[in-house]
Amino acid sequence: MKKANLLHLLNINLSEFVVHIITSSYLGRKYVDPWELLLHLRPSIGQLTVVMVGPTMQASNGNIRVCNRCQKEYYGREHKYEIHSMTYLNYTKTPSYKQPNMVISEDFLKEAVGDFIKIINKIKCPFLLAATSETKGKAYIKMNKKLLHIEPIYNGRNNFKSLRPWRCLTTGSVYYRNVYLIVYHNLKQCK
Repeated sequence: MKKANLLHLLNINLSEFVVHIITSSYLGRKYVDPWELLLHLRPSIGQLTVVMVGPTMQASNGNIRVCNRCQKEYYGREHKYEIHSMTYLNYTKTPSYKQPNMVISEDFLKEAVGDFIKIINKIKCPFLLAATSETKGKAYIKMNKKLLHIEPIYNGRNNFKSLRPWRCLTTGSVYYRNVYLIVYHNLKQCK
């Protein structure tokens, strides 16, 4: 967050923090648990909600039991999750849509660009885009510059990339998720 000039996010005194994770692959609820780290980094957050959205997701929602420290020292803290099985564009039109404080997307699909152009004014917060390689990351930057007229405030290797190998079902090659990270201050700056 320091490299991306996003430390100011942790200085905001918010009682509720909402993270949207847009994915084209099935991740599952287990990927929600580590976000409790935000509760530790920003004690003023009383409720953390992680919203995962993707057409292949299995819809569910609930509460995640926070650690003993959060239970004892910060009574009343909550870590909630929502998983929506739909496109992000469709999610933004539902009554359950929550205005995010941060949006994260992995491996941007070209088909999704049209959707993002339609919802650009709703994303008034930091937008993080993760890619499986530097080559893909640079291609996303070029595409976003051309279509959305935006420049990232950070792009480079992701220090928090996945260490678990994944197999690409199309090519059969092995890769690691989220190797390259691109951060935009917000998408509102589009012209």
